[in-house]
Amino acid sequence: MHVSDLSPSLRQAIRLAREGGLRESATKLEERSFAAYPTSSEWLGEVGEAILQFQSHEGTRVPKEAAELLDECRGEIGKVSKGVRMGSNIKVFLYGSLKKDYSGAGVDMPIALNLRSPAPLPEILAALGIPAEKVQVAMVNHHAVSKKTLIRPTDRVALFPMEYPFFSDWKDLR
Repeated sequence: MHVSDLSPSLRQAIRLAREGGLRESATKLEERSFAAYPTSSEWLGEVGEAILQFQSHEGTRVPKEAAELLDECRGEIGKVSKGVRMGSNIKVFLYGSLKKDYSGAGVDMPIALNLRSPAPLPEILAALGIPAEKVQVAMVNHHAVSKKTLIRPTDRVALFPMEYPFFSDWKDLR
């Protein structure tokens, strides 16, 4: 495979994943992989992270042929984008008093944390020095989650403090 073959191979892998019953995850991978990006290096980085996130989330449910194609795509991305870190960092966004109290002076958002394998959210909070009781709602990849959720490499984590108002349908996730 060559980088010019990336899009057709990725589309084929997504099709195979859908056919294998992973319709929702395959659609998310497709949306993220084929969105508009200002530069090719940003696109390659996002595609690499999207593939890793998809593979991490679906694990052994990914059909073998699709997994092989996705691995080839990641390998090709790695050849041309040496600076792209695929799968080692999660991005943590702090809001309100959490940002003020726990991000430290001069720390930019998002905070990048190295994560080699899935870890429960309480471990992420501990690594940041944030007591769990200070977090009202946690979101992973733009979805409200339980505080017991497993965080995977490349996830986007947003933490909201107690003073933020939230809709009542999220009360079970507090």
